[in-house]
Amino acid sequence: MKKAAYYKIPEIIIKKLYGSIDNDEQRLLDQWLSYSNENVRLYEELKTRKNVLTKYQAFKAIKNDLAWERINTKLQKNISASKRALLLPAILKYAAILLIPLAIASVYYIYDTNRSYTLEEIIQEENPLNLQEATLVLDNGRLLDLTKINPDTLTKISGAHIDKEIATLNYNRDADEVKSPNLNTLVVPKARVYSIVLSDGSKIWVNAASSLKFPSVFKDKERRVELMGEAYFEIARNEQKPFIVSVDGMDVEVLGTEFNVSAYRSDESIQTTLVQGAVKIKVASSEMKMNPGEQVLFSKNEKKLEKKEVNTLLYTSWKEGKYIFEYQDLESVMKKLGRWHNKEVFYEDESTKQYHFTGTLKKYDDISKSLRIIELATNIEFEVTKDVVVVKGVRQ
Repeated sequence: MKKAAYYKIPEIIIKKLYGSIDNDEQRLLDQWLSYSNENVRLYEELKTRKNVLTKYQAFKAIKNDLAWERINTKLQKNISASKRALLLPAILKYAAILLIPLAIASVYYIYDTNRSYTLEEIIQEENPLNLQEATLVLDNGRLLDLTKINPDTLTKISGAHIDKEIATLNYNRDADEVKSPNLNTLVVPKARVYSIVLSDGSKIWVNAASSLKFPSVFKDKERRVELMGEAYFEIARNEQKPFIVSVDGMDVEVLGTEFNVSAYRSDESIQTTLVQGAVKIKVASSEMKMNPGEQVLFSKNEKKLEKKEVNTLLYTSWKEGKYIFEYQDLESVMKKLGRWHNKEVFYEDESTKQYHFTGTLKKYDDISKSLRIIELATNIEFEVTKDVVVVKGVRQ
């Protein structure tokens, strides 16, 4: 059986469990099940519609293209053509087992409307739902795809207006109109940017692989939101109600200003970059005031604040559709590109992480074009597959 046929197994299982399959698909499924007891066990487990999230998390580090290329490369190098032909079915059986948890997890929420995910599950950088578009998570756990929902329906459900053309969710309204505010969360997947106007008129641009938790209206003495990932804030001034951004054990307190916060879980520190106005950073019993053009780094491990002067464009240009780098190490550059283009990055030579790049890359360009620019500047080679970028090393 060809490799391509096995890639259909996850889709066939989904159709079998939640609908119907044709005779050819049934034959393929039966053939796959006959190969091993492990396949049968996995299929029976999926039929119960349990443990799907757990299984995905256990296998989420495995990438289809890269895994297959490594298997195929080893075959090419180590055994003859005749032996490869004999081993191919066994390898394909194994590859199919790896593929199924990934595929099931990515489409499971489409079929299982009763599945209740926690916010922690949904908004993590590698979220189990594999969201492709900006999504509003209501306080009752309901998910609303902001690219597909009817605007009138959204207003009725959440009180928000939506402008799909400029990818903006608008909650700007009189707080007296709402008796009991709801806590909702805007989740933005990789390769997307979405903006939101809060009830006080503050505007926030939420970057890729990020989320913002906020009340539908501000009723308390302070205006508090929670960020995971990165966002640019343009805060409406209100001296009676300070605006607070809560990020992973740290608070950014403002009255009215523009600033950027980068707080991805996979990063070692939280960056707060002030463009204009004034903010105050609070961590436990420590606090630090900022002036425009300054950046405060909060080390997650050391729980320490550090302030320095920076070129703010280097940290806010993503909002304008580009990344500006100034002698940035390659690991940091590739982390941003991988996050934006939804690709994992692997290094054949760890030393290449320390190479540096200076230049401007357009966010909406194909990643191959951006990598070509880096290649010309650093002489480092890249290889791109569907889900993976491999940093090959320095061109000889």
